[in-house]
Amino acid sequence: MNRLLLSPRSVVMEDFEARQARALALWDAGEGCVQAGDRAGAYAKFTCAHDLIMDCPRLHLAAHRHLREVTRYHRDPREFWTDTVLIWLAPFGIFEALAFAMRSGIWRTGVCQHETE
Repeated sequence: MNRLLLSPRSVVMEDFEARQARALALWDAGEGCVQAGDRAGAYAKFTCAHDLIMDCPRLHLAAHRHLREVTRYHRDPREFWTDTVLIWLAPFGIFEALAFAMRSGIWRTGVCQHETE
């Protein structure tokens, strides 16, 4: 589709959807690495996925849940505790605050909203 014919919001959503698809593929690949015992490979894939979706609170939270799987075995325990604290702070809007600070409007869309528990 010709990007010149799309509204700015459509372009943003198209870009986000491509990033989301890439992140999901990286998570799947990272899970494969975890199953194979390749923690370094899983960490690399989970980190790349994280970097793609930081402006979407729901996916950003999921990224830290994936990362915590491997950072618990990481040589630097601060990464595990960072993931854990961010997950604990999720109900208080930490991921929304981070997305807002990134000046991305994507965080307000339904796909990026947390499911209420």
